Amino acid sequence: MRNARPPIVEDDLERQRRKRDQRLLDQAVPDHPTMTVGDVVAEVLAAGAEGDAGFDVAAYLTEQGHSWPTIDTVLRYLERQNAPAPPSPPHRRPLP
Repeated sequence: MRNARPPIVEDDLERQRRKRDQRLLDQAVPDHPTMTVGDVVAEVLAAGAEGDAGFDVAAYLTEQGHSWPTIDTVLRYLERQNAPAPPSPPHRRPLP
């Protein structure tokens, strides 16, 4: 018999975050109307994957001609993706 993994259950908050992120990635970039935020994020991830440990996302996007609102949006998105999960509430013993 195989050890089957239980299905991952997505709670409502996680589903809302995923949908919000998808809407964000689908938005057009104001300074480059033919690009989406997702395109810019993919470009940054590809550039950062080239192995430069000191890769500066903001400087890279500035060099590419992006405005600060776009840079800020991409930085915030990347921070959310790398953020650790919030701690679970402490378990308390029931009152006697």
